[in-house]
Amino acid sequence: MAPADQAASPRSRGRLLAWALVGLAALLASGAGALWQWGRSRVPAIAGSLQTWSSQDQKQALAVYLMDTVRQPGFDVKVVTVAQKQSYWTLAKAAKVNIDTIVGFNPDMEHLNAYVGRPLLLANQKGALHQVQAGQSPEDIEKDYGLLSGTVRAANSVGWLGLRPGQVLYLPGASPHQLTGPMLDLFARRNFFRSPLAGRYTSLLGMRIDPFTGAVRHHNGVDIKAPFNSWVAAAADGTVTLAGWNDGFGKCVVIDHAQGYRTLYGHLNEIMVHVGEKVKQHQLIGRVGITGRTTGPHLHFTIWKDDKLQNPLKYLW
Repeated sequence: MAPADQAASPRSRGRLLAWALVGLAALLASGAGALWQWGRSRVPAIAGSLQTWSSQDQKQALAVYLMDTVRQPGFDVKVVTVAQKQSYWTLAKAAKVNIDTIVGFNPDMEHLNAYVGRPLLLANQKGALHQVQAGQSPEDIEKDYGLLSGTVRAANSVGWLGLRPGQVLYLPGASPHQLTGPMLDLFARRNFFRSPLAGRYTSLLGMRIDPFTGAVRHHNGVDIKAPFNSWVAAAADGTVTLAGWNDGFGKCVVIDHAQGYRTLYGHLNEIMVHVGEKVKQHQLIGRVGITGRTTGPHLHFTIWKDDKLQNPLKYLW
C-alpha cells in the first residue's frame, strides 16, 4: 500500500478531474438558467389568470405588485371598496380617469353594476393591465394595443431578454383587451353605439316615481341632463323614421339602425333632420330642449332591438 502522503495515481487523478468537470458543468448550467430568468425579467409572474383575482386580498397584492414594477412617472394605484350611491362612473370621475380604466384594472369584472363592498383596483392614470402570454414580446403587445414603440419598456420593469409569461404590465392610455366573456359582449355592443351627447344621467330605465303625478311608472329609457340647446347627435348610422311631435316626448327624432336597432331622442328644442334622411354616427340631429313632459332641459334616450327595450347603459359607457 502506498504511503498516505504519496501522490495520487494517474487513474485516480483522472477520476477526480472528471467529477470536478461534471460538478462545474452542473453549476454553470444552474447559473445560466438563473441568469437567463433574471435576464428575461426580474419581475415575478402572477399565478393564474387576472380574471380570477377578485378578492380584497388579491386586489391588495396586485396593487403592491404594480407599485413595485410600474415605472410610469406619477403612477399610483390603490384598492377601494364601493360605497352606497357610488358607481363605476362616479369613481372614475373622482380619480380623473375613464370607465375603460376601471374595467382595465379589474379584469375580473362581469358587469357594470357596482355593488356595495366590492373591492376595486383604482389607478390615477388612464390605461389598462395586460398579463403577458407565452412568447409575447413588448413589440407584440404594443402592436395589439395600438401603442407607440417603446411604451411597454418605458412604463414597466422589463429585463434585458424580454418578458416572462404571467408578468402583469401597465399599458398607459390603452383600452382593455383581457376581459371576461360578459364584458367582451358589452364592449362589442358599445362599439355599435356612441352617446348622443355629453351629460349626467338623471333617470334610468325601469320603474320610477312620475315627477308630475307622483305615481310609480315605467321609464323606457334614460334621461341625460345637459344645457339648453346642447347638440344632440345620432348614436349610430341609420335612417330617420320620425322627426316631429310625439306626445310626452315633445319634439322627437326616431332613427332605425342596422341589426334591428332603433333609437329615440326626446324633449328636443329643435329638430335638424327630416323623415327618410340617412344620418351618420355623431351627426347633428337636434338640440336639447324642454318640449313635452319635462321638468327641465335634458334628452330622453331610448334603445330598442327587434322592438324590445334595451338598457342604454349596456351600450353607452
